[in-house]
Amino acid sequence: SLSVKANKNTINQNTLPGGIINSNRDQFTDNYMFRQKVDATYQIKLDTTSNLKIMIDGTLKNNETANNYSSIGTRGDNSLITKSARDLSNNGDEQIFNISAFYTKKLKKTGRNYSIRVAQMVNEKDNEGYLKAKNEYFNTTGQLDSIENIDQFKINKLKTNSFNSNITYNEPLGKKLSLSLNYGFGLNNSNADKRSYNTSVPGKYDILDSEFSNDFEATQITNQGGAVFNYRTNKTTLNWGTKINAVSFDQSEAYTNTRYKRSFLNWIPQAT
Repeated sequence: SLSVKANKNTINQNTLPGGIINSNRDQFTDNYMFRQKVDATYQIKLDTTSNLKIMIDGTLKNNETANNYSSIGTRGDNSLITKSARDLSNNGDEQIFNISAFYTKKLKKTGRNYSIRVAQMVNEKDNEGYLKAKNEYFNTTGQLDSIENIDQFKINKLKTNSFNSNITYNEPLGKKLSLSLNYGFGLNNSNADKRSYNTSVPGKYDILDSEFSNDFEATQITNQGGAVFNYRTNKTTLNWGTKINAVSFDQSEAYTNTRYKRSFLNWIPQAT
């Protein structure tokens, strides 16, 4: 449980060719966060040549934030340029879940072994809050020229689901030289739904503001394979090889009905 309250005042002066501009800004912040987390590890020796390790953890988080801003802008003669007041409030929940398993197996030949790792992660965030602002603009004589009012209700929903796996095989090629083969597969699905609503009547937020709203869905698929040689003596260790990484990315946005599909092929040579 963490609570932070802060008061901040900033006084600023800019000397420009057209004159002096002063600004005085006050900010009050009140943030509260409550988090719970649990994790567990289970390790078992299946037989004399193999081991299995399973790890699980989960997190629940709640946060409440409030921010109040006020600022005044004046010229060198103290005539008004702008006056602003802004209130931001937000309540959110977050859930995180991770599970992974790591399996190792030694084979009959000394130095010959393989390992398999799989991992799954789910992350969900659900936030909602209000933005209320009033901005006043003044002309060169310091008289009120226009007023801008903002009153919006905002909803942010984020969800990520990812799976990753990797298998490694080690083969001795002699007393000092060995070969490591590796293959990994990854799948990531994510959704980000962010909406801003304006009011039709005070207190009723039912008009979607498309300029500040979007709904993205994205899928990323990764395949990676490689081979690395390892040479080891009492005083020297050498590693060299290469990996190839292929990524396929597919993203769509619902409000604008746009879609982006891209693919990348990366060659990753290495030497140490």
